[in-house]
Amino acid sequence: MTEKEKQELEQRRREHAITSLYYNRYLLVRYATALSLFLYLYWTLMLYLGKSPFYIMVLPLALLLFSGLSMWEMAKMYTREQPSPKVTISFYKVVLGTNFLVIALCLAQQSSLLFPLFRTSVTSLAIIIGGHLLASLGVIGILFRLKRIEAKQDKQFLRIKTYLSSIT
Repeated sequence: MTEKEKQELEQRRREHAITSLYYNRYLLVRYATALSLFLYLYWTLMLYLGKSPFYIMVLPLALLLFSGLSMWEMAKMYTREQPSPKVTISFYKVVLGTNFLVIALCLAQQSSLLFPLFRTSVTSLAIIIGGHLLASLGVIGILFRLKRIEAKQDKQFLRIKTYLSSIT
């Protein structure tokens, strides 16, 4: 390998490292989105197996499609010039609203419509409501993280700045 080829290889390695650092700013968001995609898939299957009417399955199906769009947007973020993840931010806002809607429906004794395979009992209601409250806290945390990333105030961005200053 000539000296020029070694320099080009080193330059490509640095560019790839920088791009990966930018991409990894959204690592938690990508994993949370993937988790939500599978949760909505299982929820849809549970409704289907419980022979629920289609109009009830629309909610998890819509969330499933929306999470797929969000994952697509996250996959396209492998670049140094990262646009604002508008679809992902909207997705998590919709998820937050959906969590509160599910909690309200459960409190109104309608949990059997949304979760037909669960028995209607105090324990199952507590699990459903508690799970959605915890999920809502996670969603709020992700929305705050996305806000910090957009404002370039996240820890990973500071690491990128440190790395860039060390190689120049």
